[in-house]
Amino acid sequence: MADVTARFFAIHPHMGGNGYVWWLALPVLAARLGLAMRVEWTVDRRPHGPEFSLALQWYPDHPGILADQLRRWCAPVS
Repeated sequence: MADVTARFFAIHPHMGGNGYVWWLALPVLAARLGLAMRVEWTVDRRPHGPEFSLALQWYPDHPGILADQLRRWCAPVS
């Protein structure tokens, strides 16, 4: 999921526009990967901010940081 997210933001790296599209696409991507959105993930709490932006910038050298950011919003389906 981290790789797909990083590739998506690399296409057009503007957090404002892409952030909203990604925010809508994240539940679909998560479901395809067998994940569910955590209850903390709501319309009002978009999963992008300074930490997420840094995780995207550092992804090539430190992919685990972006994966950790995504875990804040997605969990394995049980």
